[in-house]
Amino acid sequence: MTNDICGICGNDDHHNYYIVNERMLGTLDEFTYFQCQQCDCLQIKKIPDNLANYYPENYYSYKKLDRLIKSRLRSWVDTHRVNHLTNKKNIAGFLLNKISKPLEYIPWIQSTGVQSNAKILDIGCGQGRLLLRMALGGFTNLTGIDPFIKENISYHNGVKIIKASLEEFTNDKRCFDLIMLHHSLEHMPDQHGSLKAIAKLLAPNGTAIIRIPLSDSFAWQHYKEYWVQLDAPRHLYLHSKKSLALLAKENGLGIDKTVYDSAKFQFTGSELYLRDIPLNSDKKTRQIFSKEQLKEFDARSVELNNTEKGDQAVFYLKATDT
Repeated sequence: MTNDICGICGNDDHHNYYIVNERMLGTLDEFTYFQCQQCDCLQIKKIPDNLANYYPENYYSYKKLDRLIKSRLRSWVDTHRVNHLTNKKNIAGFLLNKISKPLEYIPWIQSTGVQSNAKILDIGCGQGRLLLRMALGGFTNLTGIDPFIKENISYHNGVKIIKASLEEFTNDKRCFDLIMLHHSLEHMPDQHGSLKAIAKLLAPNGTAIIRIPLSDSFAWQHYKEYWVQLDAPRHLYLHSKKSLALLAKENGLGIDKTVYDSAKFQFTGSELYLRDIPLNSDKKTRQIFSKEQLKEFDARSVELNNTEKGDQAVFYLKATDT
């Protein structure tokens, strides 16, 4: 098997092949992946015709989000927290940030410098959990797209989720200050077309954030077919830093900044798979790790991020022709 063409760099020789089982749902269906020896991108050999069957109704992205729509108290709290963290200092925000868990999107907002009225697009957003949380924080121009939702969604707070693929959505000529792909690029069959579409949708000086699992990571090297973020067959392409840089460059984008943000999930999920325990097992079945083990996994994740060997990262991309 040496004639498959890498979907990123076009290399068709000396790939390494792997037989991978579907493990999140526990079907154990088999799929063939190969890793390109030129750009290190790990990719599925053939996309299954029934791929939609592996995104069931209870898939994590599609959980109900009513509490993020109706919470006036949460809106007051989050707006003050966001204002304080984005150079609009206030005592309430300072105190609330001290006693609350970090808002997951704040590092991306701080790194890109977008304001609350910026046009923001979340690609592969499910029912829009992240956008709804950002709306609570005071962001007012939020759009999401996802091809797997049942129908378009218009929330009363102004957030709109459109049932569409990225290719379909590019017919809309809007330009966005911030485009986000949080673990969605790896699900897209046309990698070059997707990056080209993103470049066209970016406003001048806009930023695209791409969060993805990485094949040039310790977790892939150590766990191989049991690496939790391989996630066959939903993940079609698992990039290396090299392959993503190549893909971006060929489609008018350049990597401006990279931040590794892997967590203990790279260990806990993979160790479950080694024991043939699906991720959708009941909580009690999945609770097999001691507090000491979890603490060790956390510490190892920090170390791997610091050495750029964590199994996922955030890439900040800018258009190269602006």
